[in-house]
Amino acid sequence: MMGLRDALKRKWRSQEGDTLVESLAALLIAALGAAALATMVVVASNASIASNNALQASYAAESNMPASGTGNATIKCGSGASAPSATVYITVYRSSSDPAFVRYEPAKTTGLE
Repeated sequence: MMGLRDALKRKWRSQEGDTLVESLAALLIAALGAAALATMVVVASNASIASNNALQASYAAESNMPASGTGNATIKCGSGASAPSATVYITVYRSSSDPAFVRYEPAKTTGLE
């Protein structure tokens, strides 16, 4: 360990410059780092574009869903007959191509009149 420390001290105090091999190695490391960073930027950009396309397709499918009816749901906070509750009126939208794809939103009217 002492030999390494002494060698480093001599190198730091030395007035000599770096060799060509050391300079080229440093340049190679910097170039590899820059290439890795550029690759990460491209991959992240492609992932962002794919995510945006999937989100837009989901929005388009959701906006074309026909309303399949209105109804209500009662939400209870707690158990027992004296628990507070609220009734929420909703409109249900169901996809004709995929019945499992359902969306709910507050009803504009109760639909129970």
